Amino acid sequence: ETGLDYCKKYGDKRSQIELFIKQLDIASKANVPVIIHNREAGKDVLDILKERLPKAGGVLHCYSEDEVYAKKALRLPLYFSFAGNLTYRNARNLHDTVLSLPLDRIVVESESPFMPPSVFRGQRNMPCNTVETVKFMAEMLEMDIEELAALLWKNSCKLFRLPE
Repeated sequence: ETGLDYCKKYGDKRSQIELFIKQLDIASKANVPVIIHNREAGKDVLDILKERLPKAGGVLHCYSEDEVYAKKALRLPLYFSFAGNLTYRNARNLHDTVLSLPLDRIVVESESPFMPPSVFRGQRNMPCNTVETVKFMAEMLEMDIEELAALLWKNSCKLFRLPE
């Protein structure tokens, strides 16, 4: 995982950007996909990825931007990962984004221990709670949960180059 976090002040922007670029270059040399962390740094993340994203692509993890940003990011070999915050009623930007994305570019994640689905809000999140996010997504997309789970598995395997 690499990226930029302007919320937590893990360092000045310049230093974060330098490290982000170095890590992207390492991933390019190793020919591996990257997991992209973006917290209040959307423009810088996308600008850098346009120039430095490894050919193996990557995933915008715990996606928190909007549909407009997603349309720009779709031009790159990126997947969009959604966590428990997708299930929050006030997450309209995420709901709209999921509905606008091609299904073959979506994956899910737990974002443990900090972002549980709404039914577990206030509790420590665990990977087993991901099923609630998938259920919610299946309802949004008006899909059978088993069909969606199979598609998400296939997407994850493709992203990380794992056998199905």
